Amino acid sequence: MTISRPIGKNSRLAAFKKETIEGTFVAPTQSQHFVSEGLKYAPQSIEDPSNIGQLFTSDMIKSGYSVEGAVEMKAHPYFTGDALFFTLGKDDTPINPAQGFLIIWYTGTKKYSRIRKTTLDLIAEVCDDGVTWVADVAFGTAGTYAIGTGVLSAIVTAINGFVGYKAKYVGYASSPVANLADWTNVTMKSDDVKVGACIQPYLFTSIVSKCHKISADNTALADIPSFSMAIDRNFGTAKDIGLAGCKISSLALKVDPKNLVGLSLSMTAKSQDNAYTYAAAAVPTSKPFTTNLVSMFVDSMVTQEVKDFSLTINNNLFKDEAVGVDTFNAQGRQGASIEVSGNMNLTVTDATDEETIALQGKMQNDTPIEVIMYLESDVYSDLAGFVKYNVLVRVRAVKLTDCSPVVSGPDRITLPLAGKAVASSFGNHIDVWCTNTKIAQY
Repeated sequence: MTISRPIGKNSRLAAFKKETIEGTFVAPTQSQHFVSEGLKYAPQSIEDPSNIGQLFTSDMIKSGYSVEGAVEMKAHPYFTGDALFFTLGKDDTPINPAQGFLIIWYTGTKKYSRIRKTTLDLIAEVCDDGVTWVADVAFGTAGTYAIGTGVLSAIVTAINGFVGYKAKYVGYASSPVANLADWTNVTMKSDDVKVGACIQPYLFTSIVSKCHKISADNTALADIPSFSMAIDRNFGTAKDIGLAGCKISSLALKVDPKNLVGLSLSMTAKSQDNAYTYAAAAVPTSKPFTTNLVSMFVDSMVTQEVKDFSLTINNNLFKDEAVGVDTFNAQGRQGASIEVSGNMNLTVTDATDEETIALQGKMQNDTPIEVIMYLESDVYSDLAGFVKYNVLVRVRAVKLTDCSPVVSGPDRITLPLAGKAVASSFGNHIDVWCTNTKIAQY
């Protein structure tokens, strides 16, 4: 038998073209890097059992079909934001691209803390009732530091010099802070509901890249958008596959040492066209996010102790099946969940704000923690070479379900980390800042 058109490495995939009307195909224009795809057409049949005088089934009558499966990718900078948007569903008006992020934590004893920015200062205020705020620290004045004329590294040094506050800058540059986004009354911490860090992007003016603030609305009617997808399995002319009404049922962002950041998608489609002609542009030159450029922050710990980490978003899609429709009338999100899992080195030191064993106490006391992950590429998203592709993900409140040390032979003692995001009255379950070359909203 002669194989005239070998498949595999010659396959192509294009996705994430947003549909105006769910289920109405829109031709994807950009091919994506992918490792494997297993989207399957599965007929749904009704058995016509054997008739009297017969032994075997008389017939199988097709009543419809389903299209679902998984796509494995490496997290490339130019489409990671697309995957997160179509999983979460909300994109605020894009702002100038972020060179990096200033992250501030409050670790003091008051119930609430907030930060506000003036022309020359950052001022921290605290209170116990959420109403009566009193000044705690004026970082610029008390530290004799002019916020408006300094650099980010000096701001971090100034904040870290005060008990009850920690700061970290992640990103490409530590330049003058004039481009820090303004903020007012950003609440950082509550003892009852973990609010977590104050995160402020350091912006840079660009006409070719933007920073997208992606999140998931927690209201009952909030849904995720549909998109179209094209697959070329090298079957021949006009034998490619066009999928309409695609939605992501789950996404997993995976980080392992000495590896590329992985992206796993499970999805379903409303319809499949088997006579489509693939017309998307070639895969762009790109390199995936690498784990050596990943920063992890676990409950205000600036930690290098994370061995592996996975963030999983499950949309628990429902399908509204109806008479006269081959697949389903509509599909949507219901009862979504966000879970984290991984492993850390167990550390016990005198620096209590950096010891991972403290996380076990949080689990035992049913106290939520915050997890922040920052991905940065060594590829620039702007023409001038000042802004790199980056993604920052913050899961605001995670209640741990596993955080008990594991001893295994001669290996280091590890601390499993597993939990689920819970509601916080101060913000979303998850927030994503993504800098890429998409100018308009998704």
